[in-house]
Amino acid sequence: MSPRVFEAAAVRSCQILFEGRYSGILEPMVHYIPLKKDFSNFEEVLRRYRDESIRRELTENAHRDLIASGGTATNGSSKPSTRTCWQWGCIQKYLFRMLRK
Repeated sequence: MSPRVFEAAAVRSCQILFEGRYSGILEPMVHYIPLKKDFSNFEEVLRRYRDESIRRELTENAHRDLIASGGTATNGSSKPSTRTCWQWGCIQKYLFRMLRK
């Protein structure tokens, strides 16, 4: 999964991503607005993006599960993911390096 996903979650930016697995951590319409690779749902994506309540919910979910969880992604549930644990210290170091550029 790209570090850009973490960057966007850290600053609470709503993400529009192509449909995909994203290491089994991100869920469509829980953490991001899904866009089909053929752009056939582009109008629906724009409608969802324009809805402030949807943006707020998705950004808060992504921040909670990727950043504020202390390094353990929860997949939107109360149980940590057994597949992937993110080291919060590594994420912080990466974000710091990116901000210094």
